[in-house]
Amino acid sequence: MKTYQELNLKLKKVYDPEIIEIFKKFTQHFNDWTYLQKESEEHTKETSKPSCIIFLDEDHHKPSFLITKIKDKLYSIVNIFNSQHGHIPMLEYNVLFKTI
Repeated sequence: MKTYQELNLKLKKVYDPEIIEIFKKFTQHFNDWTYLQKESEEHTKETSKPSCIIFLDEDHHKPSFLITKIKDKLYSIVNIFNSQHGHIPMLEYNVLFKTI
């Protein structure tokens, strides 16, 4: 059975605003990663859940990773998408999980 990979991030000592800052700092330390502030803020506003979108400018997919709060102290990468074309095929989607 083929399925999309999932990744959950359980945080014991980190609060919601801090997790977003962690991803911002991550993107500042690695040249190929960008924190998409406007898009992250829009998604947070639309869903009322702390979220961030980070972009990898290296692969031919140019993937963006949507990370959002699922429940208290639990975050998940809920989607990986191509900024220009939207959908990424399942096998390639799953390979991208290994980059994070």
